[in-house]
Amino acid sequence: MRKLISIALLLCGFISTNAQDSEYLFANNLKDTLNLKIDYSNAGTHALGSNVARKMLLLQETYTYIERGTLTAPGDKVIIKKGDIYFAVKKLNVYYKKAAKIGAIDPKEAANKLITVIDKGYSMFYEDTKKFEDYISKQKKAEDIQKAFDLVKLY
Repeated sequence: MRKLISIALLLCGFISTNAQDSEYLFANNLKDTLNLKIDYSNAGTHALGSNVARKMLLLQETYTYIERGTLTAPGDKVIIKKGDIYFAVKKLNVYYKKAAKIGAIDPKEAANKLITVIDKGYSMFYEDTKKFEDYISKQKKAEDIQKAFDLVKLY
């Protein structure tokens, strides 16, 4: 009986340590981008193409806003919502630009991977992402951040 209990406890410990590698399900909110009024002329250029530049602007417009200064605090402040996700996407942006520049990855493949991450990041914005934010905040390397976004599934 004690062996059975110890095996059960060991199994529970194994499941809890691997629970972080489970999938994260979020609604696919990409259709909502059609209703946004964003001036894409401000998107500028991007090393991975104009489509990536437009998507990065969309992400920035979604996750950030400017809080205007007041008499007591005269400078404008950029407020970032869900910073863990936003900065993770930005880190992957830098990673894929550098990887494409040095030839470590094909630029089209880098653009496709980055667009997928941006789309997932946009779709998550309107969802409860606390568990995903906790998980992604622990990921420091770009490869680990990419693996975290690979766990995200849109339905």
